[in-house]
Amino acid sequence: MPPSPSPSPSLTLADEQEQEQEQEQAMATATLISSEVGKAKASPLALPLISSSELRRHTSPSSLWLSIHGLVYDVTSWLPLHPGGDLPLLSLAGRDATDPFLAYHPPSAHSALSPFLVGRLSPSPQNTSPVSLSYRNLLARFSSQGLFDRPGLLFPLSLLLTFSLFLASLSLLLLFPRPHFFLHLLAGALMGCVWIQSGWLGHDSGHYNVTSHPRLNRTLQILTGNCLAGISIAWWKRNHNAHHIACNSLDHDPDLQHMPFFAVSSRLFSSINSYFYQRTMQFDPLTKFLVSYQHITFYPVMCFARINLFAQSIILLLTKKNIPDRGMEILGVLFFWVWYPLLVSCLPNWPDRIAFVVASFNVTGIQHVQFCLNHFSSQVYLGAPGGMVLFQF
Repeated sequence: MPPSPSPSPSLTLADEQEQEQEQEQAMATATLISSEVGKAKASPLALPLISSSELRRHTSPSSLWLSIHGLVYDVTSWLPLHPGGDLPLLSLAGRDATDPFLAYHPPSAHSALSPFLVGRLSPSPQNTSPVSLSYRNLLARFSSQGLFDRPGLLFPLSLLLTFSLFLASLSLLLLFPRPHFFLHLLAGALMGCVWIQSGWLGHDSGHYNVTSHPRLNRTLQILTGNCLAGISIAWWKRNHNAHHIACNSLDHDPDLQHMPFFAVSSRLFSSINSYFYQRTMQFDPLTKFLVSYQHITFYPVMCFARINLFAQSIILLLTKKNIPDRGMEILGVLFFWVWYPLLVSCLPNWPDRIAFVVASFNVTGIQHVQFCLNHFSSQVYLGAPGGMVLFQF
C-alpha cells in the first residue's frame, strides 16, 4: 500500500500559526484573569459564572455590565466618571468589549478594572475572529517595543507650522492696514489653514499620544481646539469617542447623522433613533426636500459647516452634562470669540472683512469634505457595534 500523502506545507504552516495565535490569546487571557483574581483575593473557581444571556440583560445606565477577556465587570458606578464619556460604555453594554478596551486604553488601565469584577463569562469566548487575533498580536508587539511611548517630533513640528501660518495671516493684516482685497483674502485662506492644522493637533492631543504628560496634553487640547479654533475639545472628544466605538453605525455614530441636510443611506428614510443625540431623526417633508437636493447643496454647506461645530460646542458647554474642566473649556472658547472678531474688525472695510471670513471658513471646508469622503464612502450598518467591526472599515 502506498504511503498516504503528507499534508500540504502551507496548510501545516497555517495550522501552526493559528495554534500559536490561540495559545497567545489563551496566555493573555490567563494572565489577565490571574492578575484580576489576585487583586480581588479570590481563586478562579470562586468567581461566579455569568452566562452570555445574563450579560446581555445589563445594558441600562442603572445596571451596565460588559466583558473583557472573558471576565465580566459591573461598570455602572463608573459610567459618570469614565474619562471617555458615558456613550462608549453604553454602546458596548452587555457585550464583549475586549478589543475596544485594548484599542483605547494604555496598559495601566488594567489596574482600574479589579474593583468592578463580578464574575467570569461562561462559556468563555471560544471563536475569536482572525481580525481580533491579528490586532491583539500587533498591539502586543508594538507595546513590547515601546512604540506607544515615543511621541517623536511630528507634533512639535506641526505645532510650529500652525503658529507660523497664524503669524503669516496676522502679518498680512497688520502690514497692510489699507484696503488690499486679495492680500486680505489670502490672509483669510491662511487662517483657514490654521484651523485645519489645529483640528489635527486637537485630534492627536485628544487621543493623548503627543506627550508623556497628561496635563500638558490637556493644555494643548484647550490651546489648539478651544482658543485657536473655537471648537470645544470636550465636545469633540464626546463626539469622536462615540464615533470610534460605533464607526459607521447609522444610529450610534454621530459622524453619519446630518439630518435634515444629508442622508448617507436610504435606511435613514425610516426616521431611525439617534442614540448619540437621544432623539429620532425624523424624515419629515422638510428633510425630504433638503435631502433631495443634497448633491447640489453638499459643497456650499461644507463651506460653512464650521458654524455648526461652533454651535454644538457652545450648546454642550451650557448643558448639565459631565464636562471635565468646564471652566477652562468655556474660557478657551470665549478667548476665541474675543480675538477672532477683534482681528476681523481691524480690517479697513466690509468687503475685506467679508473676504477674510469667507476665505477662512471655505478653506476649512476642505477638511470637512475630506472627513465626509472618508466615512460616507464606507459600508454602514444599523445597531450597536460588535467585535472588531470598528476596525474593519
